[in-house]
Amino acid sequence: MIPDNLLHQTKNLIAHQLGWEFGHTRAKDFERGLCSMAHDLGIKETPESLTNWLQTIQWTNHELDILTKYLTVGETYFFREKAQLDLFKNRIIPELIAERAGKEQTLRIWSAGCCSGEEPYTLAILLKEIVPDLHRWQIMILGTDINKSFLEKAKKGIYSAWSFRETSSAVQHKYFKKVGNHWEIIQEIKEMVTFSPLNLAENTYPSQSGNTNNIDVLFCRNVLMYFTAGQIKTVSNRFYHSLNQRGWLIPSAVEVNDDNFSDFASVNHDACTVYRNIPKRARRVSESINEPAIRQKSVDPNPPKPKALVSSSLLPITATRKHQKPETVTLPSPKTAFELFSEGQYNLCIEMCLTIMETGSGNADILSLIVKSLANLGKLSEARRWGEKLFAANGVDATHYHLIATILIEMNELILAEDTLKRALYLNPHHILSQFLMGTVAMRLDKQQTGKKHFKNVLELLSPFQESDIVPEADGLTAGRLREMVSAK
Repeated sequence: MIPDNLLHQTKNLIAHQLGWEFGHTRAKDFERGLCSMAHDLGIKETPESLTNWLQTIQWTNHELDILTKYLTVGETYFFREKAQLDLFKNRIIPELIAERAGKEQTLRIWSAGCCSGEEPYTLAILLKEIVPDLHRWQIMILGTDINKSFLEKAKKGIYSAWSFRETSSAVQHKYFKKVGNHWEIIQEIKEMVTFSPLNLAENTYPSQSGNTNNIDVLFCRNVLMYFTAGQIKTVSNRFYHSLNQRGWLIPSAVEVNDDNFSDFASVNHDACTVYRNIPKRARRVSESINEPAIRQKSVDPNPPKPKALVSSSLLPITATRKHQKPETVTLPSPKTAFELFSEGQYNLCIEMCLTIMETGSGNADILSLIVKSLANLGKLSEARRWGEKLFAANGVDATHYHLIATILIEMNELILAEDTLKRALYLNPHHILSQFLMGTVAMRLDKQQTGKKHFKNVLELLSPFQESDIVPEADGLTAGRLREMVSAK
């Protein structure tokens, strides 16, 4: 139906935009997907019509959405891959609970490529089973997928008997209610999970606004196996920066490949291998599952001044010692600190920023790097304390208030977050992300009209933007993606 050269050209284009690999074994699937898409768009399924169509198509988000409906695999079920779930249930979560009990009682879990929701709902059920005081914890379980029809099914939470082929009858009757010939997940579990569309091939994560940063456990199973080799490495690197230090990445058993996850330390546990975000200088080639966690030093927001005199500039300074020749000491520059942050080396970034501040050259941007680094390390209370210093700094703007508001939301301090966002919008009513976050907070505080007003403001502010335009200060988030997030509220 489609000439080989045009089919090959289209495959390469889709591989670039979606990251998918369509080799010889999947070539027919790809052609069938294109024909089904053409049918939806009213294109005649003849060689001539299909050729003309593929030669002129612009591949907007709308077209890509239709294509993903026919090319993504929807086969999944509850409690899939028992060995990995046993690790999650018996080791990972108990370790996090023991480490954070009475301190930062937050857990952030991401199911990337969640399909119709069975995986994130499974994780929610397991948390309900193993954490006795779950109501005292701030839980974030995010499910993302490129296929929006899958996500609509996930939000409804209604499944056929085939989804329960690895689920015990006791669990099924405890957490689901019978609806005709189907089963609907109970509201308590449904409310634990948030679903959002995400194309893993796009550079839109990690992102505070998308809730894909500061992740403790990231499941991405039976997704990367369909990606090109280069895209797997790119996604793996983005996952690395999405995770907390010592955070966990759990691919499917068939996707385990140390070359693809070279940023991570591999962890062997019983019948499965998973990966962990451990700084290379602090890891072994293979980490034992029983190895104690590396403790991170806390950061004093009022560090003592060094005894030696330091210059107030970032240019080389001279320190004179008795009976010694003067020596030149080059202090770090702000650019170096930003580079460390972008590489995910948050502790080193903090150390660099503190050194800069000792010279008297620190400003709001340097302080915000400390705040963001602490937040990405999961140290929300310390990040919040440094936020107070940030507010008193020269050059503070709406972006900085938005940053602290995101931390307050993660700590479930919604009233304080609302007040902080009001300050952001007072400084800059056109700050899109603050408008969006204010709408989100208002909805969670059951202020429906206020929330709708701020979401309307977001859409108005986005009106000059094309779908693919990057929203300012939004970690690569596109205007089209933000519009989708507003419509999902």
